[in-house]
Amino acid sequence: MIYLIGGVPGMRKSTVITPCICSQKPMYRNSTDLIRASTSQLYWFITKRDPREEKMPEIPELRTGEDTPAWIGTIGLIRLLNNQKKDALIEGIAIPPTGVRSLELQDPNLKVRAAFVGYGKTVEFQVPEWTPELEKLIETAIGKEYLENFAKKHDWMYRDKDGKPSPYNDSLEARRIEDAVEAVRRSGCENFKYFDLIDYIPRERRGEDSAILRLEDHINAAMDIRSFFLNKSLT
Repeated sequence: MIYLIGGVPGMRKSTVITPCICSQKPMYRNSTDLIRASTSQLYWFITKRDPREEKMPEIPELRTGEDTPAWIGTIGLIRLLNNQKKDALIEGIAIPPTGVRSLELQDPNLKVRAAFVGYGKTVEFQVPEWTPELEKLIETAIGKEYLENFAKKHDWMYRDKDGKPSPYNDSLEARRIEDAVEAVRRSGCENFKYFDLIDYIPRERRGEDSAILRLEDHINAAMDIRSFFLNKSLT
C-alpha cells in the first residue's frame, strides 16, 4: 500500500503526521521536498535554467514551477514502490488529488490511500506547554523517544521568510485542495480524505481573526489520519 499525505505548506507533515503513522506501521518514507531538490537539480543540469523561473505545464492543485517536475518524479517513485509491493509513505505539497486519481485510473493494480491536510482560516502556532497530559498524549501517539529527542526541541512556531514568528494563512489554496478531494470522493473513492486542522481546535480558541493551534490539536489530527490510513475496511 502506498500512503500519500498532501496539502498546503506549514502542515508539519514530516515532523508530526509522518512519525505518528510510522510509529504504528513502520515503512519506507520519503518527501516530495527531497524529490523536488533532485528533479530541480536535474532540470538545471540539462537545461541550465532555473525551474522556479520556467513556465511549466499546469497540473491542477499544484503551484507553478518546481512542483511540476517534483510530482512527475513522485509518480515514478509511487509506481516503483507499488510494483515492488512495498508499504511506503510519501508526503509533501507536490501531491495533487486529481493527479493521484489519474494514476489510479491508469493502473488498476495501484494500491493507494491519500490524505490531504489544510487550514480553513488563519492560524497561529502556540508554543507547547509541557503538561503531563501533553507528554502522555505524545508518548501514546508517537513514542517516548520522539518526545525526548524531537518534540521538546522542535520549533513549533510558523515563521515567515525572514525567520520571524508569523500567523499562517493558506486557506484559499487549502479550499482548492479540499474541493478536489471532495470531487474525487463523490466519484466513490473513499481512499481519499481531506482533514482541516481547524476542526481539531476547540471553539474557544478559533477566534474571530485567527485560530490558536496547539501541538495537541495537531497530534489528534495525526492520529485520525493514521486511523484513516490503517482502516482495514477500506478497499
